[in-house]
Amino acid sequence: MGLTDQIKDSIQSKLVIRYRTGEVRNPQVLSCVICGRDFTLNETLCLYIKEEGYLCRPCSKRFAPEMVKTMDGYQGRDIRRIIRKEPSCSTLSSAEWKDVSENLAALSENLTEIAKGVSRGIIEAPTGCIGLLHYAKDIPVPPRYQEESDLDYQTRSKSYRKKKVFEKITNETSGRLQTLAQYLIKLGMPVNRKDNR
Repeated sequence: MGLTDQIKDSIQSKLVIRYRTGEVRNPQVLSCVICGRDFTLNETLCLYIKEEGYLCRPCSKRFAPEMVKTMDGYQGRDIRRIIRKEPSCSTLSSAEWKDVSENLAALSENLTEIAKGVSRGIIEAPTGCIGLLHYAKDIPVPPRYQEESDLDYQTRSKSYRKKKVFEKITNETSGRLQTLAQYLIKLGMPVNRKDNR
């Protein structure tokens, strides 16, 4: 392997195709990171070495002809539409996406059950859930009704606090899973219509 090939391999491992938006309206005069010559950058897509800088067109063709060919195929097209249609992270098979979806649903269901048990434990037997009492610290007791007996107030207060702790734990657990599921759907995870009512 010659020196040029070694340089080519080293450069190609660091190169990325960069998409430039508003900068295209104001072409920039830059210095090529390989040859040092000044050049005007006025294209939407260009080659860029992370933390070093841009490549001029002749150096791009010399050291990364395949990437230049790819860029030329996309020049003049609406790249934002292509990126939205073809997300780069959607590389899982339909069976793998199904497995991801099923695991998210199972985790969400299990965490909901755990949240019910934990919220009851925090309110009914706080000494047994000492490490989880922080979930209940900001939840106030409800106001007392006129002529409400101590037993009725205590029962209603416990129910109210259990419900609020349950909501708080659910938001922190299965709520986060739902957020992740929405992102995964955007990346291409198939949606099971039965689960998504």
